[in-house]
Amino acid sequence: MVQLREVNIAFCDVLIEVVSNEEDEGVEDGIVFNKLKLLSLCYLRSLACFCYGNFTFKFPALEELIVKDCPNMKTFSKGDTSAPCLQKVKNYEEDTEGYWKSDLNTTIQQLYKREVNSNFGKLTLSGKDIMSMWPNQFPEHRFSKVKVVNVIQNEPTNIPIEILQRFNNLQKLILKGNSYQELFSCGEGEKHIGMLIHIKQLELRGLFNLKHMWKQDSHQVSILRNLEKLSVYHCHNLINLVPSSASFDNLITLDVRNCDGLENLVTSSMAKSMVNLEKMYISYCEAMVEIVANTGDVEKDEIVFSKLKYLSLSRLESLKSFCSGNHTFKFPALKDMMVNECPKMNTFSRGLLSTPNLHGLREREDDGSGDDSDDDVEWHWEGDLNTTIQHLFKEAVRILLSINFVMYFNHYC
Repeated sequence: MVQLREVNIAFCDVLIEVVSNEEDEGVEDGIVFNKLKLLSLCYLRSLACFCYGNFTFKFPALEELIVKDCPNMKTFSKGDTSAPCLQKVKNYEEDTEGYWKSDLNTTIQQLYKREVNSNFGKLTLSGKDIMSMWPNQFPEHRFSKVKVVNVIQNEPTNIPIEILQRFNNLQKLILKGNSYQELFSCGEGEKHIGMLIHIKQLELRGLFNLKHMWKQDSHQVSILRNLEKLSVYHCHNLINLVPSSASFDNLITLDVRNCDGLENLVTSSMAKSMVNLEKMYISYCEAMVEIVANTGDVEKDEIVFSKLKYLSLSRLESLKSFCSGNHTFKFPALKDMMVNECPKMNTFSRGLLSTPNLHGLREREDDGSGDDSDDDVEWHWEGDLNTTIQHLFKEAVRILLSINFVMYFNHYC
């Protein structure tokens, strides 16, 4: 990139490094951005550094560096960095003060330490830090203040629970860009797993190798009982969310997006345990056929989502129904529901269905709050939920056939 003059990177939630750390014999002499004058890194919540590799970076023309809301950026690069024209790191474009401490790497490290010291309730562990630097860097009593732990770029096949047991007041665990194949194994860390029972929020982002949170025969599923919010994003190889024996007694919010390996979300027994669930967001899961799995049981259950107020099903191209089984579903509190771009969904469920407080269905995207007061929102209702879904499906088919006919006519006539 010898002609590159400006780089602006923002809102890339899973981005961990800008230049990939890979073995490349062609860069032994370093990487030189000869003409780069502006580098802006903003709102990159997972960014740990510009590059993990031990390359030498040279920026002979760099005059302006903006680093804003990159809370996990601990250093600029692992190798040597030269930026002779750079005099400060800015927090925003109009920042006239900026901050500088001898060199670029030291400056970024100092900015990170200032952030950590001002808010020690949140801590990020990444790569080798987990097993070496972090366990010994802070006094033992300070770990009790940490309520949020963010684990980034960890290479083992499962989470290092023996490290997490230091945080005895941990409430939220965030795992991003790690190489985990399963989260909680029953191996070496099993004796420490009990501490996870206190976690109320679990967030998984960009765990591309993850296939299971637990294996089906795991005995550790009870640690989910106190979980109030589960968020799973960009875990494309995830086959099942949790084992069928798991329960979500205290879960309030379930948010699953961009998980292309999931064909269904939960079993009927899991669904029955969701007595406190208030919000459910499912989107961009291209293989998902149904939300509650049809296990083919002879005896059909009554499944009641007692507190569910908001349900969003968006861009699920394979979804055919909420459940294809003959279960009875009751949603006594459901008031707001969105179905958006689910082209194969021709009914909500096969069994009996009760939604006494739902009087409309919308197709418009929401802001994630489950609360949309705009006057121009288009609501659909045909007397009940199943009939409304069926009507929308038929209307979508009619429009698609009309479009295909016009295209065919224009092509051949």
